[in-house]
Amino acid sequence: MSIPEILYDDGGIIAINKPSGVLSHPNPGRTREPVVFHGGYDFDTRAFDAPGGKIFLLHRLDLETSGVLLAARDSELARRMREMFPAKRIRKLYTALLQGAPREGKKGRWLDHLEKIPGRQRATVQVVRNRKPNAELLFQIVRIFPSTRLTLAEIELITGLTHQIRVQAASRHRPILGDSLYGSFKANREMKKRFGLDRMFLHASRVEFRHPSTGKPTIIKAPLPEDLAEVLDKLR
Repeated sequence: MSIPEILYDDGGIIAINKPSGVLSHPNPGRTREPVVFHGGYDFDTRAFDAPGGKIFLLHRLDLETSGVLLAARDSELARRMREMFPAKRIRKLYTALLQGAPREGKKGRWLDHLEKIPGRQRATVQVVRNRKPNAELLFQIVRIFPSTRLTLAEIELITGLTHQIRVQAASRHRPILGDSLYGSFKANREMKKRFGLDRMFLHASRVEFRHPSTGKPTIIKAPLPEDLAEVLDKLR
């Protein structure tokens, strides 16, 4: 597989448009799916030994999630960028199609405590009630499609836990359309027949940060992939 579309590259920071079905990094036991960059991967440094030099992964996207994925070309820049995530100095915005409309209204905030379910081979996460929140996101409704009860939403991920958006949405009975792990099998099957959606409708559409080397505001956008755009066209 060739390297996905490059959205941004200043010689230090590189952003790619990760396709759905491509891993952010190799996972034990997942040998069939392609990986974003060529070369061996070191889990300690989170770096690919790519043909043109090392590429340090700064965060990750789920296998089915498409969109903006950030990396760096040297370890020091990677360290500085990675420190910006927990400090909430990098904005990550997603486009999602939800089943049903959030009860909170046109915009709101979701706070939950998420924990991985132990003993399962595939990473699975659940909401644990009456615990201090460790997961936060903001949502804003873009459009509601009344005939299907689907909602197009923009989601800003404040924290970045495994499967966070998917689990928080599903726990409110508003799962992401096409989510085979946390969503509705029946609804996903119906929507596949009706709209041809073969995967989860979740796309990392935009990343914003102040460049650690220059201090300049940096905005990187990834257009909605053709398969997801076609679903919206049919809904309209």
